[in-house]
Amino acid sequence: MKKLFGIALIAALATTAVNTPVKASSAGTIIKVHSLSSFQQEVRQNTEKLPVILKFTGSWCGWCTKMKPIDSKIAAEFAGQIKFIEVILDSDRGLRENSEIIGSTPIRTIPHYLYFDKDGVELGLRHGSVPENVLRTNVNQMLLSS
Repeated sequence: MKKLFGIALIAALATTAVNTPVKASSAGTIIKVHSLSSFQQEVRQNTEKLPVILKFTGSWCGWCTKMKPIDSKIAAEFAGQIKFIEVILDSDRGLRENSEIIGSTPIRTIPHYLYFDKDGVELGLRHGSVPENVLRTNVNQMLLSS
């Protein structure tokens, strides 16, 4: 398994999907996933063969809210080169719908970013607030490794 940031991740995943594209800007889209099956489709099957940033977030999370403009900017800047996906952990519904994804990853805090290459191989992670230049560097490293 490849390692980009020094930590390998393990995820046991299923199939099929429901996802909701949400406009990040005029140029980029952040895809919101609501189930383990949509996670499987977007990250593991990844028909576009693009590297993936997967972010775990919640509207009640102050750092997540602070990161939204940066996430949107990165999604727009790298549109067509990466997929940016969010797993929303809001309310009982969000936790219930996404509990299988959470259970298959080492998520303990949010925001939490997981990085995957174009073949769905986990490259690494970052948690907490990530400065824009660090997130951009991570994306460039993803693109170089894919």
